[in-house]
This record gives sequence, structure tokens and C-alpha cells, in this order.
Amino acid sequence: MQQLQFFLSESLWDAEVMTARTLQLLGQVPLTASDPDGVLVVDDTGDRKDGCATEHVARQYLGSLGKIDNGIVAVPTL
Repeated sequence: MQQLQFFLSESLWDAEVMTARTLQLLGQVPLTASDPDGVLVVDDTGDRKDGCATEHVARQYLGSLGKIDNGIVAVPTL
């Protein structure tokens, strides 16, 4: 988990390259491959959190609040 956290927060990476690679990988898996009758939704969800007991809590934009606050964000796919 530390390596992923470092990659996302500290290392230099190109978001467009990562997005293209993610879409390429999603297309290789039958459950997430494109379908003429379907859609893949990738969206973030944030929850406000107080304190520091939960991993990855930080001041960041929380769409549910419409502002920057202390919280945790996840990116699920549907």
C-alpha cells in the first residue's frame, strides 16, 4: 500500500497515459469491456472523516460536500 500511495502522491506520472492504459486493460476483461448496450461508469465518492485513525484521510475535494475538507475518497466502477 505504501508503494501505491507514493506513486499517487509523490512520483511523476502522466495522467493521460495512465487513463489510456486503464481503458486498455478494462477492455481486456469481459466484465468491463465495452458493450453496445451498456456503459461503464467510473466516478469518485468522498466521505468526510474527522481524526487521523483511518488510513489516507487528508484534506481533499469531496464532491458530496462540494468543497475541500478532511475526508477519504474512493473511485469505484459500476
